Amino acid sequence: MIDQTERAILDAVRQVSADQLAGVRNYIRGLSKSGMADPEIYAGITPGGMSFEIPPGQIKQFLRLVVETLGVDQVAISFKQPDGSFAEQTYRPETLEAGLEIIEVHLVDPSFLMEFEEGVLYTGGGGCFSLRASLTPDQVQQLVDGVLKPLNLDTYPHKEIKAVALFEGRMVVYK
Repeated sequence: MIDQTERAILDAVRQVSADQLAGVRNYIRGLSKSGMADPEIYAGITPGGMSFEIPPGQIKQFLRLVVETLGVDQVAISFKQPDGSFAEQTYRPETLEAGLEIIEVHLVDPSFLMEFEEGVLYTGGGGCFSLRASLTPDQVQQLVDGVLKPLNLDTYPHKEIKAVALFEGRMVVYK
């Protein structure tokens, strides 16, 4: 079942010619020399939250960043186990780091889900995350800055950004 946002996107895409869509796709691929459209890192505003592309080695740090930024008191993390059953673990901020160490192998799994009172964080796997939550502008900025911090990058000269991506070490800011 598609939501209202997805329906609006599909309606907009249907009104664009195939040549225009191909041009957009080629533009996005042109942002990367290798022709890949997926950035190394991405943080952007979406209707109802944000989306992220996080390198697998930084996922634990990213999850802690979300919990700290949103002031979450408790999270419920669930994921599919190898036998097909689902596991669910509950953590408080002070126990999250140790818990993530135990379930680290599941952090890149498409079944990974982190729920909390303020919203939900789900993944498509491999470091692609969607955060559904009401966010203040300060929280958005903290999340964007927190995602870029491990690379010693910041958005200081840019105001009111919609998204930031890193393609082959080059930062692209979307306003």
